[in-house]
Amino acid sequence: MKSIDNYHDKIKGMLHGFDRIIFKGHLRQFFSPSGQKHFLSMENVLLKDYSAYAQSITSQIKEHARGMAESLGRPYIYLNSPKTSKEGTAQEILKKDPVKEGLICVLATVELCTALESYKNHETHKIELRNRPRKCLYLYFYYMDKEFGFMHVKLQTWFPFEIQIYINGREHLAKMLDQEGIGYQRYDNCFLQIDNLERAQELFNGFVERKLLRTFDALAHRIHPFLKRIDTTSTV
Repeated sequence: MKSIDNYHDKIKGMLHGFDRIIFKGHLRQFFSPSGQKHFLSMENVLLKDYSAYAQSITSQIKEHARGMAESLGRPYIYLNSPKTSKEGTAQEILKKDPVKEGLICVLATVELCTALESYKNHETHKIELRNRPRKCLYLYFYYMDKEFGFMHVKLQTWFPFEIQIYINGREHLAKMLDQEGIGYQRYDNCFLQIDNLERAQELFNGFVERKLLRTFDALAHRIHPFLKRIDTTSTV
C-alpha cells in the first residue's frame, strides 16, 4: 500500500479483480481403482496391455493437435526445454503472424507430471495401476479468444489427462470494455486510463458470477479427441 500512499495525488482510481487465473480439470474416474478398472473394462483392455494402449491414445492426441494446427495454418512447435517461455514464444508468433481470433499456435514440451502407470504388486503378484511421478508430453494451445483475449489451454497427453485453462483477467476486462465501447489506455498488463472506471469495476465484479462450465467443456473437447469416449464410459 506504500505505493498508493506515495502517489495518491496521481492515482485516478483503483480496480479490484482477478489477474491471472488458472482452472484445473480432472477426470475423477482415473483417481480411484474402481473407476480405472471400469474404464479399461469398457475399452476391453487388460491390465497387462495398459501401457501399449495408453501410448496409442497419447499418439492420437498428438496427431490431433498437429492436424488441428495444420488445418488452421498455425504452427506446431516442439520446445526442447520446458523452461522456455511458452507465453513469450506464443506472443512472438502472434506478433510475426497476427490472428484476430482463434488458434495462435500449439506448443509441445516434456514436463514432470503425475501419470497413471501399470506395475506388478510383489505382495499380491498382480498387475495394478497407480498414479506416480514421471515425465510426459504436454500440449499448450494458445488462443486469441473473442471473449477472454490471449489465453491458453494446457493438456497432459498421458492418463489421467489433466487440463489447465489459463485466463488473464485484464485481457478479459479489455474485451468487455471493447464490447461496451468504453475507451481505455493499456500498457503491458496494466490499465493506465479507463474512461468509465465505475462500469469497469462492475464488469470485473461480474466475473465471479459467470457460469463457465459449458465454455470450458467445449474448449476441452476441442483439443482432446478422446474425451467424448471417456465421457461415454463414465456414464454407462
